[in-house]
This record gives sequence, structure tokens and C-alpha cells, in this order.
Amino acid sequence: MERYELESLLAGDDEASVIALATLRSGATYWVGDRAQPAGQHAGVFKRRLQRMRMNGLEPLGLERAVQLVREHGRPVRTGMIDSADRTWTTLLFLTEDGSALVACAGWLRPLVVKMLKFLHAQCEADNHAYAEVSYRFGGDALLDSHLPMLDLVDMLARDYAAMDPTDPRFAGLTYALRVLAQSYAEHPDYCELWRP
Repeated sequence: MERYELESLLAGDDEASVIALATLRSGATYWVGDRAQPAGQHAGVFKRRLQRMRMNGLEPLGLERAVQLVREHGRPVRTGMIDSADRTWTTLLFLTEDGSALVACAGWLRPLVVKMLKFLHAQCEADNHAYAEVSYRFGGDALLDSHLPMLDLVDMLARDYAAMDPTDPRFAGLTYALRVLAQSYAEHPDYCELWRP
């Protein structure tokens, strides 16, 4: 399927479609499957995937609705994926058997980004505890006054990012900024080299 054909299918006004279209127009990679599978099979698989994502603290945009729409469609569907150019967002597509219409779509932050956000939060929390320990042992003058507010601001950025719409013009810049900030902890054993900008 050509890019312009896929763009024309994403003309809906639901949030997942709007984000998918913006992601595709921003240079995302994509693929659309050649074969259709029974709607019930897809609905069952992605219902279980939704449950697993929620257990891991991830709320995918529109997946619950997509599962319902695929089930209601009742006929075989083709699937596809759109991966943002910056590797932060994935969109799942369900198309009619002939690929002429969009049945539903859903999107979510990629697990690597979610892991980076959790890592940053954990490191900020650990640094806050370390700050308190150093202050207790050596006195408040042993630390910069800006250190504690800076940790809070980094944590706030990570939280804002997790809630941000990927079509927000600040999204790409904040992605880069968080990857740069995560490099502060590059020596930590849980740091992932794939997070480097």
C-alpha cells in the first residue's frame, strides 16, 4: 500500500487516527499485511494484549475501542503498523479485507520509551533520597540549592511527556530532551544504550 493511500484512510477525527496521520506525515515507517485474518481472532488477541499492557501500567490510546469495532465488524481484517520516525510511538491499524477502509486504529508509547520514563522517575527518586542523606551528614551547604528543584522538574517533564499527545509540536523536542537527561545516568546498570539521542 502506498503512503498516500494509507493517509487517505486515516481521515477520521478520533484521536488515534489523527495521531496516526500526523505520525505518518512526519516520516514514520509503516507496513500493511497482505492477508486478512478472522475478526474474532484479532479481537481476542488484542483484548489479551490490552489487559497485559494495563497490568504494566500502559494505557494504549483507543485499543479498547478498536477491539470492540473489530469484533462488531465481524469480517476478516488486515492489520498494519505505523512506527514514528523517532521510535517513540506505534499505531496499530485494522483495515477491511480488501484494504479499502479503516476499521479501527490504536496507538501507544513504545515499551522502550515507557521503560526510559520509569527509569528516569526511579533515578530522580533515588537522587532525592541521596540528597537528603548528604544534607543530613554534611549539612545543607554541601549541596547546590538548585539540585533538588532540578530533580523535581526532570520528573515533571517525564510525567508530562507520558501524558502528552504525540501530535503536540513539543513532543519531538521533549523526546530528545528526555533522552539527553537520561544520559546523566549512563553509568547505571539499568541504563539502555538505545535511549541515546
